[in-house]
Amino acid sequence: TLDKNIIANTLAYAIMGEMMVQHCVVFLQNVDGEMETLVCKGVEKDHVESVLRKQEAVEAILQTRLPKEVAQLEPALLSESMAQKQLELFIPMLSQDRVKGGIFLGKRLNERPFSATDLEFLATLANAAMTSFENARLFQEAIEKERLEEELSIARDIQRKLLPASAPIIEGFEFAGMNIPTRKVGGDYYDFILVDDQHIVVAIGDVSGKGVPASLLMANLQASLHAMIHAGWPLKEVVRRINNIIHKNTAIDKFITFFIAEINTETHELTYVNAGHNPPMWVNQNGEIRLLETGGVILGMMPEMPYQQETISLAPNDWLVLFTDGVSEAMNEQDEEFTEQRIEATIRENLDLSARQMIEKIATAVREFCGNAPQSDDITLVAIHLLQPQK
Repeated sequence: TLDKNIIANTLAYAIMGEMMVQHCVVFLQNVDGEMETLVCKGVEKDHVESVLRKQEAVEAILQTRLPKEVAQLEPALLSESMAQKQLELFIPMLSQDRVKGGIFLGKRLNERPFSATDLEFLATLANAAMTSFENARLFQEAIEKERLEEELSIARDIQRKLLPASAPIIEGFEFAGMNIPTRKVGGDYYDFILVDDQHIVVAIGDVSGKGVPASLLMANLQASLHAMIHAGWPLKEVVRRINNIIHKNTAIDKFITFFIAEINTETHELTYVNAGHNPPMWVNQNGEIRLLETGGVILGMMPEMPYQQETISLAPNDWLVLFTDGVSEAMNEQDEEFTEQRIEATIRENLDLSARQMIEKIATAVREFCGNAPQSDDITLVAIHLLQPQK
């Protein structure tokens, strides 16, 4: 079997039958380094656990690599407390020559002392049991790893289905989006929503957490946004209502940073609301940058929060670059962040490129900056470019 409690009970009954004892305690060191009592036969479990919680008792046990009479154990706290409960013998359980648990035994019913042969038998049995405990642990870790991998696969699938398959094609504009998920799968989201022939909505968000919970919250955000965006409400009202939905349906520690903009593709007016997200960069053809910050608090923190919206007018050759903190806060091997300043510099150096090339340049700059440091968060980028009219 691969259940540690069943292994411990099987071990205890085998020893009690063979050695003719009525008192038996089996305990094992857990992942936190604490001694976990698995079996208590003839002894109050509370008493044993109170002793094994003491640091000096644990240290003494970890240093005892051979069977030993309880009376010879140090400190006195350990020997006296166990002897008080008629426990006479301690047998360590070793893994790779390190004590990982142990067995306490009481007096034999026939009152004969434990012989050298008995001690050798008990040590062999204890270490064989320890091998079974280790196998059980490894098996449980393998199951947990498989479960996590399956969960991550589900999260990736959800995220992939929520993100746009391609960028929209609209005369006079270029749109591009990119998401590079971490292995753990974060909660980044971006979207393009065609409202009508003259209006397109662009959104980006960063859901707290990772894995399936973040993906499900992202799905909630997307569903709410798509349901409301065609209702004709001002953007600030759309965001207010989404905030209420997210707050009502999620835990208090779950939230979303969010930015949404609606572009009139005829007049080139852009109306936006920023709900606590990294401010997108509005860049003119001279490389001058303004951050789009008007809005309100992040989604999901509190209900009935007011949001403000702002309208700006895009000029030919203007850019709008949206990103999540996985870009600006990407870390290199020296624990330095990529920073928004590096994003700005990369944009200014590449104003003559297409929208797709722009986000690829930023992503490449992040990768080169990070070097061999692992990616710790999703990297999501969106670029919008108002093209120069053809003469």
